[in-house]
Amino acid sequence: SGDEALYLKDVYGSLEVESCNEKSCLINIEYKYSLKNVGSNAMKITDLTRTREGLASISTEDLIRLVEDTSLDVGEMTVVREEEVFNVCVKDEISTMVDVKADPPEGKACFDIDNYVITIDPKECRVDVSITCADDEGTKCNEIQAPSFQCKEGEVPDALAFSYVGGG
Repeated sequence: SGDEALYLKDVYGSLEVESCNEKSCLINIEYKYSLKNVGSNAMKITDLTRTREGLASISTEDLIRLVEDTSLDVGEMTVVREEEVFNVCVKDEISTMVDVKADPPEGKACFDIDNYVITIDPKECRVDVSITCADDEGTKCNEIQAPSFQCKEGEVPDALAFSYVGGG
């Protein structure tokens, strides 16, 4: 009707309110994965996998293609960036796990895992209460007419009440 307040994430049929002017539920974020050779030999990063799990979905992606230089000398570091869009108007807990494997020229492979959890809780509470009042016939309470107080000739009283006011 045009008189109703609109809120982010409200659904009207097949339409959903995603943003209002500057307000938006969809937020761009950037993950930064820092990979550093903390060992005593040069390493080659051979595997970098990210797993992201939320209440509604889970995804795993191979990120090795995002590593510019997979060879790291002792003490060197490289950074991988990944952008994601999150809906901050819906309660969720999003866990991102990164698993890396690096191989030295000689010896055993090295592994490491890191996990980052984002908790989204919009804490929005909207409640609407309305009261209606009607009699058994559906007449609104403010429209109920009082009956005539006079019993007409021939009408038989079907309910009598006795009231005693006294002292003793």
